Amino acid sequence: GGIEEMARKLVDNEVLWAMLRFELGSGSFARTKIVLLHFNADGCPPLKRAKLNALTNQIKALLRDGQDSFGFQACLQFNHVSEVTVENVLQQAKNFFVVDHVEKYSAAWVLSKYREQISHEFSCGGRPEGAATPMKGAGLGGRASI
Repeated sequence: GGIEEMARKLVDNEVLWAMLRFELGSGSFARTKIVLLHFNADGCPPLKRAKLNALTNQIKALLRDGQDSFGFQACLQFNHVSEVTVENVLQQAKNFFVVDHVEKYSAAWVLSKYREQISHEFSCGGRPEGAATPMKGAGLGGRASI
């Protein structure tokens, strides 16, 4: 499961959260980055949207096993399903990352590393641990490991 699979599960009338895992760099320079994706659909009824958004800090703690929001290297918010594409997510996320020992760090480079990661994880026995696993509860999304 990656961003594409996660995006297929989104609807424009819900508030959902997902935890994304990026692995950037190589060798001793390899780093794992954890990103919170907050899908805050404009089409969600205002009262429901407000109640669910009030749960965001609890969701962060739940996704990071009790750690506070500092357990995420970035938090991204999208308001429409059409915005949640690999390119948009990676373009926004790359602004929060520093990658050592990479001369040409660009959105295209991050996209190529994302594709390599997804390919590798699926070639090693299928779905990565925690990938697109639905969470129980009102309006809660799942994890999408990328």
